[in-house]
Amino acid sequence: MLNMKKKTDRLSSGTIVVFLLILPLLFISCERGEKASDKNRGGTPVTGPIIDTNTGAGGVIDRLNIDNKSPEAIAAAADRYFESGNYLQAIDLYKKAIELKPQDVDAYNDLGLSLHYIRRSNEAIDILQKGTKINPRYQNIWLSLGFVLAQSGRNDEAKIVLKQAQDINPETPQGVEAKSLLQMLK
Repeated sequence: MLNMKKKTDRLSSGTIVVFLLILPLLFISCERGEKASDKNRGGTPVTGPIIDTNTGAGGVIDRLNIDNKSPEAIAAAADRYFESGNYLQAIDLYKKAIELKPQDVDAYNDLGLSLHYIRRSNEAIDILQKGTKINPRYQNIWLSLGFVLAQSGRNDEAKIVLKQAQDINPETPQGVEAKSLLQMLK
């Protein structure tokens, strides 16, 4: 363990910067353990285009031919946009899903990550914090909040939040990822 500590003490700031630049890619591919579309938000099939130049949620909903009163269908469509990197469209739909079902902690989690990926990290942190209050035992939201805090340079806060994520259940993929991120922040 001492050798590990000595090695981390020798990390250059350049190495840390490079790591922080690639961390979002690792986070997306490893941390989630599931794709947003794998969550089965009610099993509602979603049809329509992935790429949409209209950022208004009504237009997206109309063109996707989904039930605009079904938060599950709206969130499933948002998941498709999220996974294809169309975060602006995803944000509009996650907001609509939350409006219809304010207790949907998954939608808060994914909305927060979408906001972060378009560099609106302060908004992302606010949304993720709201989600932790809705369901304090939902491990994904703690992990996402810790990740966004770390990406925003708020490492002390990130450590506290990631510890919370790990403590919920250290054996899950999210618990393992939280531990890994904590070790990188030390």
